[in-house]
Amino acid sequence: MSQIEKETKSSHSPSTNTEVRGRWVKLPEKYLRDPTLILILVAYAIIIQLFYTTDFRKSLENFFFDIRIKWMPPTTTTPNVFVVRIDNDSIERLTKDPIRLRIDGQRRPYLPTALLTKATSILANTEARAIALLMPENAFPATDIDLTELTLIGKYDKRIVFGTVGYNQNQPNLAKLPPAFSTIADQVAGYETFRSRSNAIVRTLPFTSYRGLSEVETLPAKIAEVADSDFTALYGWFTLKFSKPESFPSVSIADFLESPLQWMPQVKNKIVVVGYTAPRDTGFQTTDQMMVNTPLTGFSPTLTNGISTTWLMANAIDNLVSRETLQPAPEALNLVQTIGFAALCGALWQWGSLIASLATIFCWLLIIAIHAALYRWFSLSIPLADTFLATTLVTLLAAIRTVRLEIISMAEQTAETDIKSQIASVQSHFLTGFASWLKSMTANITQNLQKSLANSERPRGTAGLPSEAPNELYQRAFAAAEDFHEYLEGINQLPELETLQDRAIVKEDVPLRIFLNTILRRFNFKLESRSIKLTLDISDDTDTLKTSPQLLDAILFNLISNAVKYGPSGGKITIRSYRSSRKEVSISVTDEGPGIPEELSERIFERFYRIRDDRMYQAKGTGLGLFLCKYFAEHLGGRILLESDGKSGSTFTLVVPA
Repeated sequence: MSQIEKETKSSHSPSTNTEVRGRWVKLPEKYLRDPTLILILVAYAIIIQLFYTTDFRKSLENFFFDIRIKWMPPTTTTPNVFVVRIDNDSIERLTKDPIRLRIDGQRRPYLPTALLTKATSILANTEARAIALLMPENAFPATDIDLTELTLIGKYDKRIVFGTVGYNQNQPNLAKLPPAFSTIADQVAGYETFRSRSNAIVRTLPFTSYRGLSEVETLPAKIAEVADSDFTALYGWFTLKFSKPESFPSVSIADFLESPLQWMPQVKNKIVVVGYTAPRDTGFQTTDQMMVNTPLTGFSPTLTNGISTTWLMANAIDNLVSRETLQPAPEALNLVQTIGFAALCGALWQWGSLIASLATIFCWLLIIAIHAALYRWFSLSIPLADTFLATTLVTLLAAIRTVRLEIISMAEQTAETDIKSQIASVQSHFLTGFASWLKSMTANITQNLQKSLANSERPRGTAGLPSEAPNELYQRAFAAAEDFHEYLEGINQLPELETLQDRAIVKEDVPLRIFLNTILRRFNFKLESRSIKLTLDISDDTDTLKTSPQLLDAILFNLISNAVKYGPSGGKITIRSYRSSRKEVSISVTDEGPGIPEELSERIFERFYRIRDDRMYQAKGTGLGLFLCKYFAEHLGGRILLESDGKSGSTFTLVVPA
């Protein structure tokens, strides 16, 4: 058997397949042993159970429904309905005889039947397509003589339909009517609405209802049939496509009665709805005060969270006449929306918590705006409650996963940082120990060189003059030892940086002019030996600086040392201090050295970095001076700035808080 056949056979051996299957078997076991995942799954099961077994789903859908209504674009079509409002102001303006006022349980007067009869007779002489009179039962006293005249007007004008309210149930009982209505029973329709027992929200209205044992059309269907001969009421219910009350043209009944000729052209070819838009009790026959407010939001009919049934009927009539009742979306569309949107919101969490949160909020605002447009322009209502539940569950799962990964990443970074810190500490202690040993060795070598120089005899040249060669060699050795000593001193300062963050920086009032003169005295020999001119310019408003004298000394000493070291013999160094802003003081050191290229302006502040250009920098250094300057400046709450054209001269500026 060839080697290839052996490898192929071994790759398909039972042991290999068992191993692969074992990995797949162990995968779910890993997650089943995760207590966090088990807790999440149990919580999800409880949430889903409560969501679909309580009224929360319906209430949430109603919440989104109301938001879509508020956000929907303005309509471009003219409503078919014109509303004559019966409000409290009209009753006060029109009613002169307080004895004829009938009041409900909350002492709110009803419009006298005579005034309603007058308004109906005016409307009967207009070219309105249909007229709906919506009256609570308490507004029609059985002994009111004016009611007979009102029914006679309706008897001879088949455009007029009287609306009465009945029980708030699926089969309302409207048998109890004022006797005067018995002559026009076919023109009386109930305008009750279909609401669930929880009294949560009005969305669906019936085409027909029951009066005793006979089935009759409800007011919206009856009026639509009068206004449009092609309309036929269907069995069951229709979903209301709600429009805001302000979208319907309307007038108060007081204004209508005072100047009827002004409003007659506006009701031409319109369906006129006359009804109370202010709260009124409906009477003892009803279980709910539907004329108070039929809520489109909230859990009970109140003055603040609902809408009167006059506006509700105007909406329903306009829906039926214009054939724009709200159409429910297919279940498949709801399913696709739920899965797609939940997956999108879950995928956003791979970009991080902040981006995912903002993007999820934006996506929800966008989808509600799209639903509002679909509601207005296409009469399409897509449920959002299921999408919200799925999105919430997926988002929570993605958020928990992201947070766990971030915690693990932070823990790994912390552990890595601790390891690096420990390694750096070991390296630092090793360097300082090794540097101390080298310092002692360098000191011994220097001492031996000095002894050797003192004990040696000066050889003479051929002319009898002393030779300078040995002295030059000794001086080079001493200079090298001095540079090496400076380098080791810089290394010895590194461990102090580790503890500087933990130490409180003590700030004192520093007399800047005296402080700088003290530092400059250390450079007198070098300045004189190289004929370097030094200019000190201290402004009066910076004469005293509150800072740490130890750190300030280290920074200025390094900056001045670099200016002396890299500046040419016979050159000039300028030290200035000035107030750069109300809260900051700047101290600059300017030299005439070779300059620093722009591309290296950041690197020179790195630890141990030196510019590798012997033509530009002949002086030796440790590569730690500017690193320490920047480090100390930042701990003082300041910074180091560099200005150089890269050709000649550099200015290092220390900026510290005043």
